[in-house]
Amino acid sequence: MDPILKVGDYVDARWSVPNGKEYPWFPGTIIGIKPNKGHYIVRFEEDDEIYELLAKHVRKSTDYDFPKHVRFLPLSVGDKVEARWRHADGNKKWYKGTVMNIHPNGKCAILYDDGDFEPFVLRKNIRGKEVTADGWKYDWAGGGR
Repeated sequence: MDPILKVGDYVDARWSVPNGKEYPWFPGTIIGIKPNKGHYIVRFEEDDEIYELLAKHVRKSTDYDFPKHVRFLPLSVGDKVEARWRHADGNKKWYKGTVMNIHPNGKCAILYDDGDFEPFVLRKNIRGKEVTADGWKYDWAGGGR
């Protein structure tokens, strides 16, 4: 098991089936660890499904664009933000939009400026207001730092 991974980490994970086929990597969050079995418990971000996975099927996510040690400030309905449209499908571009709803699980509904709507966007895929450990404040949709 990777000693660096801990509960709350964003990861890429996949599962396999008895015939040995391995599925592609999908983003998720570690919500539990069973070190005696060599397993991580991962909640996948696309569908909120939870799986117990072998350690070899879980790796630290490298798809994270924020500076290290960023602290997300709370968002509010009506905030202007930038978000990744359909990030789970591989899109890496940021688009301007507005927070329309904040769900209890922290995901946000975003109405993009071009009229597209996405009901469940992870907070890590939304650039709104953040503060780094060194005190830099970012307001992405409002013009930078």
